[in-house]
Amino acid sequence: MFGEQILTTGWKVHDILAAQRGVAKEETSRILQHVSSICTKRCSRCPSWYHPLQIKSFSERGQTSAGTLQAGLGVTPNMSVRSTISSALERGIEFLASRQGSDGLWRDFLTPAGEASLWPTGFIGTALQAAGPREGALRRAAAALIAHQDSAGGWGYNENVPCDADSTACALLFLAHVECPRDTRQRAVLCLQSHQRSDSGGIATFREPGPIRQFMGVGRWMRFDGWCQPLTEVTALAGRALATLGCGSGETTLHAAWQFVRTRQRADGSWTSYWWPSPHYATLQAVELALLMGDDRCARLAGGWALRSQTGDGAWDMPNEPNSAFATALCLSILVKVRANPTAIARATRQLAAMQDVDGGWPSHPILRIPMPGLVDPEKRRPWPLGSRGAAVVISDQYRTFTSAACVTALAAARCAAE
Repeated sequence: MFGEQILTTGWKVHDILAAQRGVAKEETSRILQHVSSICTKRCSRCPSWYHPLQIKSFSERGQTSAGTLQAGLGVTPNMSVRSTISSALERGIEFLASRQGSDGLWRDFLTPAGEASLWPTGFIGTALQAAGPREGALRRAAAALIAHQDSAGGWGYNENVPCDADSTACALLFLAHVECPRDTRQRAVLCLQSHQRSDSGGIATFREPGPIRQFMGVGRWMRFDGWCQPLTEVTALAGRALATLGCGSGETTLHAAWQFVRTRQRADGSWTSYWWPSPHYATLQAVELALLMGDDRCARLAGGWALRSQTGDGAWDMPNEPNSAFATALCLSILVKVRANPTAIARATRQLAAMQDVDGGWPSHPILRIPMPGLVDPEKRRPWPLGSRGAAVVISDQYRTFTSAACVTALAAARCAAE
């Protein structure tokens, strides 16, 4: 009944907003944004000023009822998992495609170095490859990355920052599945190999401090021990890129990289991270590499950690952010990859779809940690300031593209598992 009322008379929504209380924040945010869209399209009496920021302020005050408005959204408890995935994926793909720049790049994560571009383009491009046919967007992204490959064979945070192994691995993983000059890939492989430490097999974000120190305009007094040390998430991602290419020249690098990652798995099954304030991202990268290397045991241990840390409503939390879309997407991907309990996967899938915003993206929060260059163990520094620019902070992807790409990737994986 309420679904029909909302669709035919958007004005009634205002009465519901004023009368109802006490719904979970993540549900109200999505419901209210959808209601705004429905009202604007269906009812001339509904104010045009229902803006996402105003919708958010309503949701934070808990001024609606999820159960009352479910039918008006076209998302109900009885909707099949496949239908839920299909609807959310379609809108998520459209969101990401609409955020691509005219130069073929995606931009996000504003820092003193500017907005990231080359790094997120590789990550988002890979998400769209998994999700569905967006050939035009993928061609433009590939052309932009190929054009911006630097003299060392890699890619950086953006067009101005010196290359790093993390950005290079993201770009290479994407370019492995598109039409790309062979020389481009070969030079990128050599770049990744140059970042590997012979004593451990781990891969560092920056090979040496000189170029990044010069870019930042700091003297030799500033240490870069943290940024130039081998890191789990960077090594795992680089290993994935090398394994996906299947190039013989990178075999030694790949096996040494996996040994580095494997030995750093914690007793609970997770991996810690340097650039991210929670284990979710590093653990997913490690699981992906473990499966490529045929190490099912490590992957299953990580799946157990993900299952144990799932909340009652099917989501996952991050520090200072309960029910995080980013963490939920990463852990859903883990569960699908290790073929975990179907019920847990279905709960996570529904919850992730329920978090989706009206524009097709997903809500973000501070997810990227930027330690001072000399800090070796960021886990020893607590608490981390949130949402500020600079070093020693945790920042958001302000355009929500990185978070949304993680969500699209997870739902694409869940779609394959449901087929």
